Amino acid sequence: MRQQAALGFFRQRHLGLDFLPFFETLDHIQFFQNRPALEAAHGENYIHRDLKPQNIMVSEGGKVTVMDFGLARSVEMGGMTQSNTLLGTPTYMSPEQAKGLTLDARSDLFALGNILYEMLTGQIPFQADTILATLLKRTQEPPLPPTQLNPEISPGLNDIVMKCLTLAPEQRYQTATELLYTLETQSGVPSDSPMSFAVPMPVSASPSVAAPAARGRRQWVAAGLGVLLVVVISGLVFRNKLFVNAEQPKPVTVLVADLENNTGDPVFDNTLESLFIIAMEGASFVNAYNRGQARQISEQAIETLQKLVALYPADSAGHNNLSIAYAYVRNLPEALQASRHALEVNPVNVQAHLNFAVYSMLAGDFNASISESERILKQNPNYEFAYLPLALSTLAKGDVKGAGEIYTRLAEAGPNGYSLAKFGEADLDMYLGRYKEALQALQAGIAADQKENNTGELAVKYVASAEAYLALGQRAQAIEAANKAVQLSPVESIVYLAARILLQSGDPAGARALAERLDAMLQPQTKSYARLIAGEIALERHDTTAAVEAFMEGNKLLDSWISHFLLGRAYLEANHYAEAWAQFDLCWKRSGEAADLFFADMTTMRYLPPLYYWSGRAQEGLQMKEAAQNNYQVFLKLRADADPAVPLVADAKQRIAAAP
Repeated sequence: MRQQAALGFFRQRHLGLDFLPFFETLDHIQFFQNRPALEAAHGENYIHRDLKPQNIMVSEGGKVTVMDFGLARSVEMGGMTQSNTLLGTPTYMSPEQAKGLTLDARSDLFALGNILYEMLTGQIPFQADTILATLLKRTQEPPLPPTQLNPEISPGLNDIVMKCLTLAPEQRYQTATELLYTLETQSGVPSDSPMSFAVPMPVSASPSVAAPAARGRRQWVAAGLGVLLVVVISGLVFRNKLFVNAEQPKPVTVLVADLENNTGDPVFDNTLESLFIIAMEGASFVNAYNRGQARQISEQAIETLQKLVALYPADSAGHNNLSIAYAYVRNLPEALQASRHALEVNPVNVQAHLNFAVYSMLAGDFNASISESERILKQNPNYEFAYLPLALSTLAKGDVKGAGEIYTRLAEAGPNGYSLAKFGEADLDMYLGRYKEALQALQAGIAADQKENNTGELAVKYVASAEAYLALGQRAQAIEAANKAVQLSPVESIVYLAARILLQSGDPAGARALAERLDAMLQPQTKSYARLIAGEIALERHDTTAAVEAFMEGNKLLDSWISHFLLGRAYLEANHYAEAWAQFDLCWKRSGEAADLFFADMTTMRYLPPLYYWSGRAQEGLQMKEAAQNNYQVFLKLRADADPAVPLVADAKQRIAAAP
């Protein structure tokens, strides 16, 4: 049976009206009387948390159904939800929801009041210019009474709607049954109207134990979609009969990857990731985790997800979820295999196609990554994030010109595409040692990001600018840009890179402070980055023993490409050439990971060329003279148009000249 959203259905029957006739509105309030809707949900200690017209569907016959209990949650289940997170649809959410406070059934009644207000007046009750402003407005002042916008509304119904929209939950109706009883007895509806029905007198009720609201985290990336959207959704759907006394399924683990707020509206900062986590936890048997938590439990998650896809082999989201779990532990072959299964199950899943392209790139299969990325862009040329694996894989194959052309195409894909393209162009220039040109691209991108208030991408560009300044010997500018990046977005990738820059710019105290901040985040990957900074501090002191120990500890916490690179550097400093070459050789085998060191849609191909130089140093120590000379020559070829005094270039030239 075909259905459509409630307000659209009702308004089709009254063309030319912005609001619904009085008795038509009352007629359709009946759906809240039905046991399968709010009264039934609240009776089972569930709250919907996302009531809005789009979730109230009407069949052609006029039957009304409350839909989408994706954010529904039992007030008896603590789960993983905590306070300080925004979830739900901002236009209809309650003041306590807007503040990220604990919720109960009265929050749903506030949302219902919003819907009734809109049905009666044709306007939403809390109008403002921005989402943030409308959220603030509902926490500070009551709306204009509906009768001032539609004089046909009875005083009784006006009072009912206003009581639903009272700012303080304790002053609203306490239960759906109480609201229904008041509608029946005090709304001013004639006894022979379609609204007339029998409702039992409500007993005195107090709100159920408050359901914890959601937990916020960091500013990432994603509402505005200038991001690689890597959200993993469990294949278990909260379906069939929602409120039945059935045996609970076994727990299922769901991973939710980081999201980036590119809307420019700070109300979404630190909320989006948790919103999706809460959506997944609508089913009591689903436990959802963010990126940091996922790394902590990655092995357990993999085991659980393996069982899930074994039970539900047609679950595309489950396979996709599993692929990300494998990627967290840097098991890219298995990540690719799980991603292939997701595509076999659902060939039209664009996100699964993008994941496959990214994992192929990270695993070093650049041809597959290029093919998959081009397939996505053929269907949607404006899908910005598909350009990144395409450009990086093209560069990894040695096609510098082709990579530049791809970034040019990306810049035409909208504001977010322009931002990503400018950073990609800067990464390409730094790959070639052209740091002055890189700064020009970064400055253009910074100006665009400031215009869009895109703080996440601003931070990425400032930290790259700091690297460019450092390479040009401008240490004061490097320190300033690194600190600016951390202020804008103190996420692990930015903090780690900024700490390296501070150390190399002569500010070991600043680097140590950032390392302590990373360590205090108490996540395996952040503790790993903290140990890597400690290792580089030791290496600056020429304490190779301490450096090797710190790098090995960091690698044990997170088996990252950069940890192997730094460990090779430490072994080389200690004249342990065989061990150094073993680490560098591993970096070559995992060279795809250099394209995005943090698996976070941050182009980092600029870190690969120095590997040629350092590999040559290790090979030279092992008397592999021809191989060493070849690596020096490739490095210098990549630096053919480099700025003067770029690090390592002069030494590579001297080593080639000194060769017999």
